[in-house]
Amino acid sequence: MANILLSAKYTPDAFGAAVTEGMVSRRDVITQTVTSLGMTCEAVYVTPMADHNIIMLLEGTADQVTALMKLVIPTGTISDSSVTFLMTPEDFDAAGGAAEYRAPGQ
Repeated sequence: MANILLSAKYTPDAFGAAVTEGMVSRRDVITQTVTSLGMTCEAVYVTPMADHNIIMLLEGTADQVTALMKLVIPTGTISDSSVTFLMTPEDFDAAGGAAEYRAPGQ
């Protein structure tokens, strides 16, 4: 499984509701949802002064993250999101293979 950095920007109304509910409660809901999809939620961070993001450090697969996004985005509470797959230097060096590639025009 890959390490994944997922950032989701709440709409202003959703952020206000999350503040009222409490961010610990939101973290618990996020963790429960992520776990139900077979992923591990390593951490949840809030960026209240920047852009009302919830940032999650997850361990999972692209399919699992896609399933999560398909659950959350249709609710209308997220106005923007990004997913970044993180690699250790060892994973990066081990990636690749014997495939060949020709750049355009070469």
